[in-house]
Amino acid sequence: MTIYWSHTDSENAADALAAVERALEGQGEDRPQAPEGVDPRLLEIVRGDPYLAENIVAAHASWAIDQHAIVVSRRPMLGWAINRFQRLVRRATWWYGAPQWGQVNVFHGAVVRVLAALVRNQHWLEQRFEDVAGGHVLVRTALLEQQLLAQREELQALRARVAELEARLGEAGRDQ
Repeated sequence: MTIYWSHTDSENAADALAAVERALEGQGEDRPQAPEGVDPRLLEIVRGDPYLAENIVAAHASWAIDQHAIVVSRRPMLGWAINRFQRLVRRATWWYGAPQWGQVNVFHGAVVRVLAALVRNQHWLEQRFEDVAGGHVLVRTALLEQQLLAQREELQALRARVAELEARLGEAGRDQ
């Protein structure tokens, strides 16, 4: 018997089923694991968004293009010949595609690093906003509480003054 644990922050049944499906597909966990070259702290930042986390892992894992890779043929009789021919063509034409592949690799690497930096900056800004907004709310609440207390004291003083004036008025009416 095998037990798979899956996690979802949603109360939606469809999200729960999707988490179970991902767990059964062999991932074992709902969160993607950090491959080599991916900062695990980056995945912790985006753990609330599994789609973003999965795509960050995919971007880090597949940004480099191997210009010598071929589509391996598994045909029983001709597979080895097709594979050899592809390797021969790649070696004979590497000089033609090398500048473009190099440019694409540099661009893909830059995009992956920029995405990671943007995610970190977004996380930092969210924390900063919570700190500033949370502090502002606390200060504003304290000021409002002070104003409310002062107004209550003023109301009590006014009620005491009105009671005093009513008592004087009652005494003046009896004296006449």
